[in-house]
Amino acid sequence: MRIVRPLNDKQIRTKIKRVKDEAPDKPVTLWHGGGLYLLIKPNGSNLWRLQFTFAGKKRLMGLGEYPVVTLAAATDKANALRALIAAGVDPVAQQQEQAAQRESKPEPSRTSLTSGTPPSRAVIARQTGKKFCGCCASLANPLAQCRS
Repeated sequence: MRIVRPLNDKQIRTKIKRVKDEAPDKPVTLWHGGGLYLLIKPNGSNLWRLQFTFAGKKRLMGLGEYPVVTLAAATDKANALRALIAAGVDPVAQQQEQAAQRESKPEPSRTSLTSGTPPSRAVIARQTGKKFCGCCASLANPLAQCRS
């Protein structure tokens, strides 16, 4: 295991600028320590990643894009994830479960047609494109006149 000196923001900005000037054809990694590193891709994106071992397997988790996620924020996220790992929780599996739950939730209906209550006149008018007649409360054809 090699010893890595923690990064600071100035070192990160300098290295990103150098990498962009050199234009390498493969990604460059800047290690911060404890499995946290910044991946500088040739396409210009800079991504925080945390590499860790869980249940004997190497895992990798993205923490966000630099500079949207700062060095301090990435370090805080990494520390929180390390605490989860120490508690026996796989953060990658937990993130996937949360994403699946978000996708499986039905979107709230804007109309009351699915809620079991009768829809309002305004909802029916919006859905059908027709207007209610003011005198008899029936759906009127916009081109026709009411006969009541």
